[in-house]
Amino acid sequence: MLELDLHKPRIQKALEMNADIGISTFMVGANTLDEIVKPTVVNNLYAILSGPIPPNPSDLVLSEKLKELMDYAKANFDFVLIDTPPVGMLADAAYLMQYSDINLMVLNTKFANKQVLNLFHKLVQDNSIKTCI
Repeated sequence: MLELDLHKPRIQKALEMNADIGISTFMVGANTLDEIVKPTVVNNLYAILSGPIPPNPSDLVLSEKLKELMDYAKANFDFVLIDTPPVGMLADAAYLMQYSDINLMVLNTKFANKQVLNLFHKLVQDNSIKTCI
């Protein structure tokens, strides 16, 4: 599981894990990929947490190091789950879709409206994105 919502990471809290190192520290060269992979309490589930929230989260997602992270994850794990910021709020999620085989859109019914759904639908159609809604 990759916690690529570097703006408001939540996976670490849900898994009750410490994100003192992670994707942000790897992206700036402070840690290696092997150092940031952490086992979770769930059998056979590993997480690469966000790490400390950087001052420039979107810049890190757009960096060349992201491809290295994705290649490593795909080479070393059977399945890779990517947690992203909400679609429409930031460009990060749309950019990260290029690395996925299928995308699952989870909606918060308290905030999702027709405009959000139309945005997602247009994004899917314009980019031929595989989805599971």
